Amino acid sequence: MGYPLIIFGAGASHGYSSLGKIAPLTNHLVDDDFLHPDLLERYKGAGDLLSDIIYQVKKKKRGFEAVLTEIKERTSHSAVMCSKFAALEFYLKGLFGRISDPKFSHTINERQLGRIHQINNYLAIINRIQTYSDGKACVITFNYDSLFEHNLGNQAPRCMQDYVSGDIKIFKLHGSHDWSYIQGKNLINYEREGVKDDFEWYLKHPDFINQNLKKDSNIRPYHEQELVRDNGKYAKFPAIAIPLVGKDKYICPLYHIQKLEQILPNIDRVLIIGWKAGDPLLLETLSNY
Repeated sequence: MGYPLIIFGAGASHGYSSLGKIAPLTNHLVDDDFLHPDLLERYKGAGDLLSDIIYQVKKKKRGFEAVLTEIKERTSHSAVMCSKFAALEFYLKGLFGRISDPKFSHTINERQLGRIHQINNYLAIINRIQTYSDGKACVITFNYDSLFEHNLGNQAPRCMQDYVSGDIKIFKLHGSHDWSYIQGKNLINYEREGVKDDFEWYLKHPDFINQNLKKDSNIRPYHEQELVRDNGKYAKFPAIAIPLVGKDKYICPLYHIQKLEQILPNIDRVLIIGWKAGDPLLLETLSNY
């Protein structure tokens, strides 16, 4: 029996449950329910970008990704704007961490939230994988949240290898809220530079991720549970691809992509949920099989 290929876009998590909405479509990132004041206060600079995008999305009916891409292209030379994009990465990491937390919601009471996580469409998909494909599937997701993984229970990945070694192989091509790039903290002297944490250091060095980590294919993100078990002291930086048009790089380990390419010839069915087929890298990869 071959593998079914299941592709999740933002619409999959947005339609997580018929009992209530807890995850946004990209354009919904400017809605009140997904603008968390404490995160905006903590990650200063993200709000500056979102303030401009809100007007463009709500009043001019433009797409979030298109507006953000335009701002980034126009301000690529600006160190100040680069810092604001860095703040947006941290903000999205925090926001989708909350969305993925079974105990956290800004807008839904605890009882309703419990029902949503106990009765939802990802559980239905997992049940059908067990029923119709002997528990095996190849899942590609573009979502930063970990709602699908949460519903796998004890089979949820706890390290980067777990994503591609189980019967349900998961490829998070745009990264995840619980993934981080790391540097040993002994390499970054916060006290000498007058900052108190990773975020403040990143604001002073906004090109650090793009120039030193994301460009080097030999440097991979880590699942944060790995880092907790390792007991190491690390500076952690978000491993997510912010919502831009035509992303040109996957945010996942190279061996994940190699594993995906090994599996694709064995795909015999395809299910697409909430994905608008707007990722040129994946489309190119799929066209080869």
